[in-house]
Amino acid sequence: MNHEKYKDPTAERAIAEADRWERWQQDLEKKHGIKRGDIIQIITTSYSSGEGKIIRKKIKAKVKALYPYVVELQLLNGITRSPTYWELERLKAGGGTDGKECAGTVPGAERRDQGLT
Repeated sequence: MNHEKYKDPTAERAIAEADRWERWQQDLEKKHGIKRGDIIQIITTSYSSGEGKIIRKKIKAKVKALYPYVVELQLLNGITRSPTYWELERLKAGGGTDGKECAGTVPGAERRDQGLT
């Protein structure tokens, strides 16, 4: 009902959908242990161009929303990033998201260590 005592199905439907969205977000927060508004720290790894040095940067990001397969993060510079939950765990630990166990090493170094090249 609106303020004039008439039935207003559009507003009722919108309120019901907003409540449903909130319950859905709370279920995802409970399932993954991450809450909207949390500030998390992710570690990015890159390589310098000349020496092949590994450069690690710690970046703070705010959790904006959770979806079934990805987390929406907003970095401090305003960029939005949406990693999967698996990628987010790797980023928080300092590893890459390419699926390699030797994250943070110079490409090809693990092959030389094993005597493959």
